[in-house]
Amino acid sequence: MAIDEVQRVPELVLALKFVVDGDNRLGRFLLTGSANLLKLPTIEDSLAGWAEIIELFGLSQGELIGHREKFIDRALSGERFINHTSDLSRSDYLELAVAGDIPRS
Repeated sequence: MAIDEVQRVPELVLALKFVVDGDNRLGRFLLTGSANLLKLPTIEDSLAGWAEIIELFGLSQGELIGHREKFIDRALSGERFINHTSDLSRSDYLELAVAGDIPRS
């Protein structure tokens, strides 16, 4: 079962712990959210020791449009980017920045 934005319903954490205490098979629940449960004052139990926390990072602009980027490979190879050009305007860059980096699905 997947539950998104679990931090919005803090009382659900204790209910989930009760269920897991009765049947602790791995992988039964996937909890996602934009907050770290271990740091929320409203959560009565953080599920420490019962849950694995995986921090996900946002996608790059290339990933968002399905383009395989080679920036890291090029940077690690020592390539210099002195002749870089872009078709984007300053306004285009600002729109990309405020749109965020997580795709809507």
